[in-house]
This record gives sequence, structure tokens and C-alpha cells, in this order.
Amino acid sequence: MNWPPGFFPPIEVCGGPSWGINLPPCFKTRPAQHDNSASFNPSRGISEIPEPERAVLVALAHAINETSILNSLLIVSSRFEDDQLQVAYAQAIQMYSLTRMLAGKLHETWIAIESGYFRSQLSKKYHNQLDDKSIESLRALKKYFSRRNLISDIRNGLAFHFSLKSASILPRDEINDDDLSFYVGPNRRNSLYVFSETVMNTTLMELTHSVTMAEAFAKFIGEINFVDKHLNIFADNWIYFVLASKIGDKVLWSSEEEIDIGEVPLYENLAIPFFFDVT
Repeated sequence: MNWPPGFFPPIEVCGGPSWGINLPPCFKTRPAQHDNSASFNPSRGISEIPEPERAVLVALAHAINETSILNSLLIVSSRFEDDQLQVAYAQAIQMYSLTRMLAGKLHETWIAIESGYFRSQLSKKYHNQLDDKSIESLRALKKYFSRRNLISDIRNGLAFHFSLKSASILPRDEINDDDLSFYVGPNRRNSLYVFSETVMNTTLMELTHSVTMAEAFAKFIGEINFVDKHLNIFADNWIYFVLASKIGDKVLWSSEEEIDIGEVPLYENLAIPFFFDVT
């Protein structure tokens, strides 16, 4: 994989290049063909859970779905082999955009926990019933989000909002002409404004107090991994605990069904190109 000057280095995960996202070993090594997830009858399940718990349950499950999808897209989008500079720029920008969106979703997940779990007083009800891992993950998340942090800065200035302050920053002197280029295709889908990403990357370098984009992006990925890990530990454990306590283990597991979803491709065989024919 060739990385354009000033853009993004590959991060080694599970023995292969990716963007440093938490990649379960099964994604790389096991072409699983069955899903052994537990299921239950909604008519006697979700509706019976009290509203405060149900709201947080649905919000967290929704958040885990979305962050998992973005994680998967990010992993797959990191797979490209091309010596052409313009294609390398496009692929890197695509991955960076997905990373920003993931940061924004992680921030929003914490906001849901802060509002629905802590401010609603559900935390007092469930704290002593959580396992040690969940308690430690909540403690780590509260410490991270209690002060200014990169995830929230990216969400507010580069992901879910477009900051004119960030857009007004001048590129650094070492930026080359290719970093300030743009491509115009026969249709909107295959056009790309590289210069805008170069400017926004300068903001990321400033936010992380980094000298190079490689350094800035490594710090960004590190914080995404940290937050994503602890959010998943808490959310997965709390979701199951609420379902089990309100519906019952027996109800959950008595409805377990093995589902054949067919052959699952290995992630090494997947890619998401930026340019494609839309005719």
C-alpha cells in the first residue's frame, strides 16, 4: 500500500495493515458460516422493560450497531494496492472520512450514556450489579470525557459539524503541490478536492500537537481504539444484563436458534474503491 506524502500510515493490526481499529481475530482467520446469537420474542421482551432502561438499551444497541458498521467499513477501506498517487490520495481521504464519522458516533454514544444512564439515576440502580470489567470501562470513559479530548474536538469541528475556523487554517510550509490539488471527473461521484483534506489535516495536527500527519493520525487512532473498546465492554455487558434480568436467562436461551448465513468472505478479499464507473 502506498501512502501519499503527508497522509496516513498503515497501522498493524492482527498481522495485517489496517487503520488500527479493534479487529477481532475471527475477521481475519475464520470464515464463519453460522450465527449463534440468542434471540427472543419481542412481544414478551422489549415492551416489558421499563421505559428508562428500554430507552438506554435501544440507544446503546443502536450505537453499537453503527460503530461496528463503521469499524468494518474502515477496515475494508484500508485495503488497496495502487501505485498511482491520485488513487492513493482518494483512498486515504475515504478512510479518513470514515474515521471522523466513527469518532463522532463514539462521542454521541457517550452522550447517550451520560444522559440516559447517569443523569437518569440508572447508574445508582445498576452499579453494584455490573461486573468489574464494566465498572472499570465506565471509570475510564468518565475520566476521558471529563476533560477536553480529541474525540469530541473531532466531532465538533471535523465530523458532524463543519468548522469555518478549522477551514481557515493555512497549510504548513512543507505541503507540496499535490497536497493542494483537486480532481474533476465526468460526474460528482468521481471528483475529489484534495486541498480541503490537507487543510483539515492541519487542524488534526494542531489538535494532537503533532509535527507530522503520521504522528497525528496515530494518536487519533489510539484514542478511537481506547474509547471504542471501553464503550463496547460496558454496552455489551449492560445490554445483556438488562435483557437477562428483565426477561430472564431461560427465555433468552430457550429461543436460541442457529442461523446459516452462508459463506462469509475474509476481509483480506474485500476492498472499497473510491473511484468507480457510474455509467
